[in-house]
Amino acid sequence: MIKFSKRFSFRKLLLSLVPLFVIILLWMSSYYLYGSRSSSFTSPLSVAHTFVENLLLIANNSFLSLFRLLSGTFIGASLGLIAGYCLGRNQLLEILLAPTLRVISSIPIVIFIPILLIIFKLDGDIFRISLISIFIFLAVYQSSFNTIKSFRTEWFDIVSMCEKNEIDLFFQFFLPGALPEILLSLRSILMYGWIVVLIAEMAGGADMDFPGLAYSIEKSRSINPNPDLVMSFVFSLSVISILIDFTVGLFHRRASRWQSIVMLP
Repeated sequence: MIKFSKRFSFRKLLLSLVPLFVIILLWMSSYYLYGSRSSSFTSPLSVAHTFVENLLLIANNSFLSLFRLLSGTFIGASLGLIAGYCLGRNQLLEILLAPTLRVISSIPIVIFIPILLIIFKLDGDIFRISLISIFIFLAVYQSSFNTIKSFRTEWFDIVSMCEKNEIDLFFQFFLPGALPEILLSLRSILMYGWIVVLIAEMAGGADMDFPGLAYSIEKSRSINPNPDLVMSFVFSLSVISILIDFTVGLFHRRASRWQSIVMLP
């Protein structure tokens, strides 16, 4: 069995790229064997050429989609953390609001699209960021609420004896203890968050100069068919997803060092 250290190594990087090279090799082989007869099947070299030619267009649309995702994530995660903490600490709020939030969490996110469209009247980014924020809020709230419920009551009593107020408890006790678990769930939530971004951008994206990756992919696929440009946008989406997953994973590993201070049962 091959063993690697936990530290980053060049060999580990090369091995992780093997599946990618295999996929590209199979793609090129399929194109030269069968795809060259079809106008809808393109080659990796053609996609790479199109990607370089349209780099500015792809970068602008990628930035817009990433901005919407990160803005919605920041707003939704912040509100979800606060809501989970408040409901977990206050029994009256839990009785009043937790059942309602539980029901709302079970509703598919697409149900909120017509409601938000009526409220914001197709006001581009406000609608899109709001939809993403709702999705992230519900997911982070549930994770935050479950985490604080797993804390022992005695811990809060001990910290309260040190004359700490609720704000101090949140930032100095709850957040360091809950952050690793929340970041772990956020890592998978953000992958679904991309789907919400794509749905949000497809709802009324045609009125913008740079509508984002989703509408650009659909436009390149159906309105002005260009398989090379479609694959270029998909490649950009994949790279951003990998970078987000790596970044959240890095924060999770760093935050996990704090968890030894507040051990969950």
